[in-house]
Amino acid sequence: MIARPSFLLAMTLLLPACSTSDGYPSLARRSFETVVSPSQAPSVAAEMPAPGADVLTRIESLTSQGRAGVAAFDAFYGQAAERVRAGAAAPVGSENWVVAEVAIARLEQERSPAMVALASLDSLYAERMNAAAGGDATPAALEAIEAARQPMLSAVEAQNSRIESLKAMLSAP
Repeated sequence: MIARPSFLLAMTLLLPACSTSDGYPSLARRSFETVVSPSQAPSVAAEMPAPGADVLTRIESLTSQGRAGVAAFDAFYGQAAERVRAGAAAPVGSENWVVAEVAIARLEQERSPAMVALASLDSLYAERMNAAAGGDATPAALEAIEAARQPMLSAVEAQNSRIESLKAMLSAP
């Protein structure tokens, strides 16, 4: 199909109506975009205030809960690994296989306090981060939470890895 010249002429005449005649906005630097010189910058206090006692108490409570979960996991891991090794060659649904699956389930249950503690530390961190954005919390509180959170995260990741290695020994249903 060939376009008619009158249609093309009409479109050419109508396209300029879509543009504005005001021109483009200025690209000049605006007053609030100026850089503050180091002499005008507010000074930062060298010493940060310590986190509140309530935050430290919650951190200590969650850390204690997490350590208890790690200890319970470690105490049962040897038994669970032994049961899984016994059921590794067993057919799916056999007595040894079921005992191994139950041992893995209990191991996951023993891991629960550490995971709950980690999730609670994450929530506390998010809560304090929001408070810090509003000026109601100190960076020291965030650092204290992070210092407690990192070892707990490492422990949970190690537990996950150990459980996955046990699961890999068993035949899939």
